[in-house]
Amino acid sequence: MVMRIPRARLARPTMRTCSHAGPDCQGPIQREHLIYGIAQRTTHLCEFHNQAVQQIRRLLALRKGEVGLRAKLDERQRILCFEEMRKWRFARRFPQAMHDKCEAIAASLRLAPRTDWYEKLSSQDTPKPGGPIKFRPEPIATGSPVEEWDWEITISNPEMMKKPHDASAC
Repeated sequence: MVMRIPRARLARPTMRTCSHAGPDCQGPIQREHLIYGIAQRTTHLCEFHNQAVQQIRRLLALRKGEVGLRAKLDERQRILCFEEMRKWRFARRFPQAMHDKCEAIAASLRLAPRTDWYEKLSSQDTPKPGGPIKFRPEPIATGSPVEEWDWEITISNPEMMKKPHDASAC
């Protein structure tokens, strides 16, 4: 009688690495959606860089809201955030520092806290680039490795911004 010894199940080796691999990578590899919906595009990032790009995107959306633009990122803006993130290395405390900064901006804009933002994004198509208002976001990275991030928004055609309705003119 031959006795069979059960083999230990080993995790399948994956060839996936963080698309921003480097000394600041940390955590398991995750799939990151660059674009949601029918034309879905994904990449793979470590948990740390996934959190970093999410906070960079969130900050851009909040900064757009501050200047009176729709605070939703289109395809080009989502990809811009990813490409800008890939140019830098980040301090370990970056995601939490940026989360705190975003929470403060959201509070100043009187935005209600949302916990379901990720589920909402994944259930709809990412808007296509376009629209009448043209703007240029410029990243501002502070520190090496980056400890803080911000966006400067320059509106190219401010005349296209909706003018606030003047109730006294009626």
